[in-house]
Amino acid sequence: MSNDKDKAEKLLQESKGQSRHKTEPESAGTPTLEDAVADAYRRLENNELPSNITLRDDNLAALFVGLEKSDELSPLGEATADALGREATIDTRADVLRLLLRYAISEIDGSILERGKAGRTQYLTEDDDF
Repeated sequence: MSNDKDKAEKLLQESKGQSRHKTEPESAGTPTLEDAVADAYRRLENNELPSNITLRDDNLAALFVGLEKSDELSPLGEATADALGREATIDTRADVLRLLLRYAISEIDGSILERGKAGRTQYLTEDDDF
């Protein structure tokens, strides 16, 4: 009986060093942003990835409804487009949200948008080895 107890204790001690995440295959490393963006475009093209971005935020939802009802949404979008140095057609809330998101990213780290563009270029210029 003691021998079985010793074996059980030994197995328990060995299993403590294991974790669930180590049983998964290890990745080949984290891709660069450019590679990840190019891959996302391929997945979008193959309908493997949705093209929308979704978020839930009661405060922002209320703010944007307020901006629409008070006719302040389009001016906000136009000001954001100007700040980005872009010409933009602003017909919808989504148009303004796209501009605001790009503006926020550019203010925090403009290189992110540049590397995203490089990823798109990479995707568009890929050679088919056919």
